[in-house]
Amino acid sequence: MKKVRYTGNLGLKKPEGTDVVNIDDLNQNFDILDIEVVKVASPTQNGRMSAADKVKLDGIEPGAQRNTVTSVNGKTGAVSLTASDVGASPTGHTHAFAEITSKPTTLSGYGITDAIPASQKGAANGVASLDGSTKVPTSQLPTASTNAPGIVQLNDTVSSTSTTQAATANAVKQVNDAVVAHSADTATGAHKAKNIAVEDLNNRFTATDVEGVLNELFTFANNGKSSIAAVIGSPATSGDTFSQLQTHIQNAKNTMATNLTAKGVSASGTEALQVLASKIENVNTGKRWAKGTSFMPNGSPYSFTVSGLNFTPKTVIAVATGDTTGYGMAVAKDLSAYSKNPSWFLNTPTNATLTINSDGFTLFSAGRYGVNYDWIAFE
Repeated sequence: MKKVRYTGNLGLKKPEGTDVVNIDDLNQNFDILDIEVVKVASPTQNGRMSAADKVKLDGIEPGAQRNTVTSVNGKTGAVSLTASDVGASPTGHTHAFAEITSKPTTLSGYGITDAIPASQKGAANGVASLDGSTKVPTSQLPTASTNAPGIVQLNDTVSSTSTTQAATANAVKQVNDAVVAHSADTATGAHKAKNIAVEDLNNRFTATDVEGVLNELFTFANNGKSSIAAVIGSPATSGDTFSQLQTHIQNAKNTMATNLTAKGVSASGTEALQVLASKIENVNTGKRWAKGTSFMPNGSPYSFTVSGLNFTPKTVIAVATGDTTGYGMAVAKDLSAYSKNPSWFLNTPTNATLTINSDGFTLFSAGRYGVNYDWIAFE
């Protein structure tokens, strides 16, 4: 049997080149290595250097020596020093601020770089000051508004209209309780039209609730429809809507315009009703005529003029009246002059003439002056 060989330090088994490898021997070697590789060096055994020892080693200055201190300030052995042994003040020693010399004269000299000067306390763009109760005075705080934040006074009422005060939780709760109570109402209660009041600032209604106002509005509108329907006549009825009444009126206007146009008078259904009605008088229904009484002056130019007729006369008959002699005369265009007395038969233009104008005529008398003339003119 061959003799097993071992390594000099860890005693690991070393098989020969021709040996059959024993797995157990390999596992035993690995176990030994696993233990030894993590051993840390100590005064009694070799091993790896710990990280802490490495830090200490790196902190030693080059050339440093390990020497033994035999005495400190005349003391030997296990020396215990006090502050006085090294000329220092004892623990807890203090000095008054006035005793300190060479003090800095600025805040920055004490290392304070963010201090605010006293002149900025309570000043614009500075810092707020504190009052006797260590609070910022309200005079240095902005007032809240609907456009900017700030301090605000609480208001415990539910009827205020202020835009600079804030409602308290109690006021908000009162409003919320009222909303909740109102939302629980049904159609048998406050939501009925008869139970809702109307604020009639212009006194247009006699009713004071919504239902009454609605009834008044309905009556007003219905009476208006009935009146319009009565004026229009058939086929309009009081049961028609305003839109239907409008259609009836427009149809009547269209018919009127069509009839006027057929009679030679220009008209359109888009024209106002009064305009269409005024055009009816322009319809030619035959010869137009007019009559009247005019005074013949007893002096130059011994004539009277009639104007303003809506046609141009072609024939005019005039009879002198109002005198006690019983005499009169008549003058007709294209006819001979005539008098009741044959001796007054005048047929020469120099004695009695009639001048036709576009809207009337002028009559020149031949013998009867200072009396009225009844006249009639035909188109």
